[in-house]
Amino acid sequence: MKLHVASGSGNRFAYAIESEDFQLKDGPRWAQALKEHPAQVDGFFLLSPYRPGQSWVMTHWDTDGAETFCSNGTRAALALLQIPHAEVVSCCSNQEQVFLKKDTEGVALNFSVDDRMGLFNVSLDLPYPYRYGFIGNPQLIILMDVIVPFDLHHWAPPLRHHKIFPNGTNVNIVQMIRPGEARIRSYERGVERETACCGTGCAVAGAWLTEMTECTSWKFHTAQEPVHITLSSIQAGRWDNLWLSGPIRVEEAIEIELS
Repeated sequence: MKLHVASGSGNRFAYAIESEDFQLKDGPRWAQALKEHPAQVDGFFLLSPYRPGQSWVMTHWDTDGAETFCSNGTRAALALLQIPHAEVVSCCSNQEQVFLKKDTEGVALNFSVDDRMGLFNVSLDLPYPYRYGFIGNPQLIILMDVIVPFDLHHWAPPLRHHKIFPNGTNVNIVQMIRPGEARIRSYERGVERETACCGTGCAVAGAWLTEMTECTSWKFHTAQEPVHITLSSIQAGRWDNLWLSGPIRVEEAIEIELS
């Protein structure tokens, strides 16, 4: 079977349109089948057919088969549509209501706001400042003076599986260069390795850095292409009008079969 491939800021995802050949119940199996595929994608998306004026529904699974919201993959899905540059697309991605639009950076995503979302205090024994956030998925952000070189591969898993996070967490280390500019590296649960860019991790990091500095626009240097985070404000850990933007591109399709 042929799967579309698109990338968002370096993270690569496989996509299929929902049909008799691709059904929701088989999503975890498709995702797990991709884990060892030479294309080295970070997850699998099943997309409903896009109908203008209606919410575009999609579901994402990490390559361990777990269903989870993914902002970069949601952004990259827009590369598969031919839509006017100014059009705003309403999207229900893993039950998270977000909005997508093309911009000068590529594609921007506006995050939903509800009582689950925000920055929260947790108690960890770490030698660095840190903050926990939920943005449709869990994110631990750790502020360091230098993040390269740093052995994230061995250091992150104990935090990713820490008992204080019942569903696990993504682990992000951040170096602030100056107000408005930072570096970030991310270890993602479900993928269980460092990825090129965790969009939701960048968004939560941007919200926390805004809380610290009052600077509401951030450029994050990732392992590949930079992403930009903007927000209107953050009060008591709750953000308003939070956007993630960065490059997307369509890549070569891949062939895969379920065993």
